[in-house]
Amino acid sequence: DRRVVGAQHEDGEARRCAGRDRPRRRSVLHVVARNDVVADDDPVSRRLLQNYLQKWGYEVVVTVNGAEAWQQFEQDDFPMVISDWMMPEMDGPELIRRIREGRRTSYVYTILLTARSDKQDMVKGMEAGADDFVSKPFDRDELQVRLRAGERIIKLERALEAQNQALRDAQ
Repeated sequence: DRRVVGAQHEDGEARRCAGRDRPRRRSVLHVVARNDVVADDDPVSRRLLQNYLQKWGYEVVVTVNGAEAWQQFEQDDFPMVISDWMMPEMDGPELIRRIREGRRTSYVYTILLTARSDKQDMVKGMEAGADDFVSKPFDRDELQVRLRAGERIIKLERALEAQNQALRDAQ
């Protein structure tokens, strides 16, 4: 399956990137900020994360702020969202809060990227609905195993939903 994925580049110009020959996994909405005070503004860091995700077989959509991420999320199906905590226009916890309050029937696994390590911050992120946290600078292996855990949860949720639908259809 050769898929084409849109990506938002540093200069803000949307470009198309051809997928690789191997099959792709589910889409991931990757949110980064452009604000100079945010670590993810570093084009090398942003590109590194995007490249890792694509190398691991994910289709990646990159947005430049929380509001743009929300608009993209409403327009497409993203079973996973990786969001920076601090972003212009809408921060990561607010984006996740909106995702949880939305009308989606399928579960969306969310990961917050953050340099914050205070327990109160972790509580705030979890209360917003985050499933997991990855500290910045992120470790590639840690991120990969956390994504796999998210895939397992999404797979289980979808299997449960299919079983529930089969029970409803049988009645």
